[in-house]
Amino acid sequence: YQKKPTGVPPRRWLAFCNPELASLITETLGSDKWMKDLDQLQALKPYADDPEFRSKWSSIKYHNKERFADKVKEWTGIDIPAAALYDIHIKRIHEYKRQYMNMIATIYRYKQIKEASPEERKKFVPRVVVVGGKAASAYYAAKKIVKLVNAVGAVVNNDPDVGDLLKVVFLPDYN
Repeated sequence: YQKKPTGVPPRRWLAFCNPELASLITETLGSDKWMKDLDQLQALKPYADDPEFRSKWSSIKYHNKERFADKVKEWTGIDIPAAALYDIHIKRIHEYKRQYMNMIATIYRYKQIKEASPEERKKFVPRVVVVGGKAASAYYAAKKIVKLVNAVGAVVNNDPDVGDLLKVVFLPDYN
């Protein structure tokens, strides 16, 4: 019997899913030892206030958000702004997994935006709420949660008063 973890170690996930950031980390630390020992990332702390490092980090982050926005457009037809804060909730759809509460919070945010004056709206941080996941085909509550996410998205995404301050996307065919 061998115990095997369920999931991908963070270092492998980072190297595979975000090679630009992995390269920046390797370049900054002078080696790729961090890929085998995540404690090596502690050596990045002194760079937290380095303007050049922060600029590179931000550029990589923004580029990845642009790539994600392109994929969302391809998969759903919905344009999302790369400059927004992304609130991504992707996991098995279940009543206790908080997708429902996330939608309640999104509806509340939508209401706040709608009630705000044009001047007050300038203070809102643009946000994109992304929900994805899968559930058993006979799970009624999960189907209702998916329907809710899509219904909220249909209202929010087509409201000219809200514009890019709030977008809601359900990623279909989660895999």
